[in-house]
Amino acid sequence: MNGIEHGHRTHGRLNAHSARAPVITAAIEAAARRAPDLPACILDGAPLSYAALVRQVRTVAAQFTRAGLAPGDAVGIALADDRANIRTTLARIRLGCRPVALLPRDPAPLREDLARRLGLVAVVGMAAPDALGGAALIRPDIEAAVAAPDVPPPAGGAELVVGISDTTGRPKLVVATEPMMVDKAEILAG
Repeated sequence: MNGIEHGHRTHGRLNAHSARAPVITAAIEAAARRAPDLPACILDGAPLSYAALVRQVRTVAAQFTRAGLAPGDAVGIALADDRANIRTTLARIRLGCRPVALLPRDPAPLREDLARRLGLVAVVGMAAPDALGGAALIRPDIEAAVAAPDVPPPAGGAELVVGISDTTGRPKLVVATEPMMVDKAEILAG
């Protein structure tokens, strides 16, 4: 099914496998409750606390909900800004969407093919050419997320679609679940 052997797709959406809270975002929110002022990451040379990251991810997720994204939606990302990528990827995972990277360094026909094969519902980007495969363009308002008060959107479960290299020039698509990503992160962290 479009090169993916996991899940059941209906008009760009995958049926939810469970109503569980997203593991990655739940872990970040748990860290924010334990130590809200502890740095979660460094952005623009300055630490971003767990509490601020959670607030910003929730705000972006609320923007995406208002734009019509729902759990199971395959949603591309075509943002060159790492700061926006972090917030929007976590927001899509929190909502239970399947983030799909559409890397600007890849040729446009390859990205277009990937968007069509996955039946993207939307693409998170900043310019009209970012909307590939007939998907809607969603422009996140990161500045509003940085300034906004906490807005808890509904949580969903998520999977991440990863394109891996292939000798054919057409990436193979692999689905990684949140528990798989958390396990891998814990192994890498030692």
